[in-house]
Amino acid sequence: MKKIGIVTFHRSHNCGSILQSYAMQEAIKSYGYSPEFIDFATKGQKELYSVFRPLRFTSTRIFAKSVYKNGLGAILHGRAKQNWTSYDRYLLEHLNVSEKSYTENSELVEANMSYDKYLTGSDQVWNVYIDDYDEAYFLNFVHAHPKIAYAVSQGAKDIAMYSKDPTKIAGYIKAIDTVSTREENGQRWLEKLTGEKYPVVLDPTLLHSQGVYASIEENHGVLGINKNEFIFVYATPLSSEYLKLIRSYAKKNGLKIVVWHNDIWLRRLGWFTGVKCPRHQNPGKYLDLIKNAKFVCTSSFHGVAFSTIYRKNFVVLENDGMRAGDDDRMTGFLKRLGLSGRIVNETAFDMKMSEVIDYANFEVELKKNQKISHDFLDKALKD
Repeated sequence: MKKIGIVTFHRSHNCGSILQSYAMQEAIKSYGYSPEFIDFATKGQKELYSVFRPLRFTSTRIFAKSVYKNGLGAILHGRAKQNWTSYDRYLLEHLNVSEKSYTENSELVEANMSYDKYLTGSDQVWNVYIDDYDEAYFLNFVHAHPKIAYAVSQGAKDIAMYSKDPTKIAGYIKAIDTVSTREENGQRWLEKLTGEKYPVVLDPTLLHSQGVYASIEENHGVLGINKNEFIFVYATPLSSEYLKLIRSYAKKNGLKIVVWHNDIWLRRLGWFTGVKCPRHQNPGKYLDLIKNAKFVCTSSFHGVAFSTIYRKNFVVLENDGMRAGDDDRMTGFLKRLGLSGRIVNETAFDMKMSEVIDYANFEVELKKNQKISHDFLDKALKD
């Protein structure tokens, strides 16, 4: 059985990152290969999800912002520590991770590894602008084995504009044997950068049906709320205007509100207004909340992905990136699968919340896109 080494954000304490890793793992296993995550996580990635972050002095505004975030972190210290333990326990239970861990690109020595092929993706592994970016996600350390990039995302950041050395990055991409991207903008930007038009495929999470995730769901704990009696809000940032609309809708329809992000729960006075926020968070509890919610309000790609996987009624809270057209992570996916009408602004919120989603056309389009994506990945692994 051939062994596939995967480089992705599997260590990020983020539901989407861990769940797309799990989905990729299960897809590769279904084709008859043995996947393993190369346990690579940069210092920047660890700091990004730590309880307290280093203070930044690049400008007065950034310094003030980092002080403010650490202040929130101090208030939420107990919850944050519990969540850190919960995420780590969860990913190690469900992901096949290499015994050896790495924090620097220079530590990744191909000759010391035992993989037959290497794969990078999905998630924002090619977003050169984020704190946890590293050239390792372009598989720059692999020279003697086949390399695959599956459904890579640039996270609404054009490499040609945001990279310090786009020519070098273009060289890394051209050295990868098989490449696909997750977004249409990404396809266009990569074609401009490399001269090659790479196919657009589905995020790994969308390669599977709901049943694949049943074994990794976890009960969200005692929140005192029954199934279909709450709105699940998975959105950061969450404006006061959107929260006001959500509260109004919840009150009119006799529903409770559950928010996922601790800092939003604190800043928007959820603790005072009866808004719930689960303790001991991890991706399994996140899946359980989506599965049992009456409605989902989100601004997250994977919030949208799992809302569709569980065939829930949902709305996408439009943000500035979507309005400008640069951030097509959700808009492109929803357009391809016939659900672009679920993106709302403040004006359309109430109308869309009352509109039940018809998933019939989505089912047809999803099957088409799944076949394209499975065929691409299966062929890439075989070649």
